[in-house]
Amino acid sequence: MRIGLGFNLSAAGREADRGVGQERVLAFFEQFQRTLERAWKRELGRWMAANSGFIQHTATVNPRSTCCPNGRVDWLLDCRNPAALGWVFVGRWLFLDKPDDAKILGDRAKLATIVDDTFRRAVSDLAVVVIRGERNGGQRHQNR
Repeated sequence: MRIGLGFNLSAAGREADRGVGQERVLAFFEQFQRTLERAWKRELGRWMAANSGFIQHTATVNPRSTCCPNGRVDWLLDCRNPAALGWVFVGRWLFLDKPDDAKILGDRAKLATIVDDTFRRAVSDLAVVVIRGERNGGQRHQNR
């Protein structure tokens, strides 16, 4: 189960006007990258290390085989042709074949806590900063 923030960067999006939809998502992704670089790089790396965080893209076969959290965040920041990736996901994965994850997936209360924690601590603050930055011409905003 994936819990996090995903970007469908492909031209095959679900918007009625796919070209405009892709442009909008690419703009949000670029703002996401700028926000990470300016204010959230260390925090995202720390969160990923502490919470089994992953960065996945269409070409990722096995997200568990990716490099250390800071290396993954650096990869995300260095991505210069995001439309070619098709899909990028940043967040937490729970795997049924991992005993601790299976326990969480089998307990609705624990799962709800994990989902809430992921969105409250990692995704929501970052998403708000990205959206505010987009609305204000990409200017940086502190969200603390």
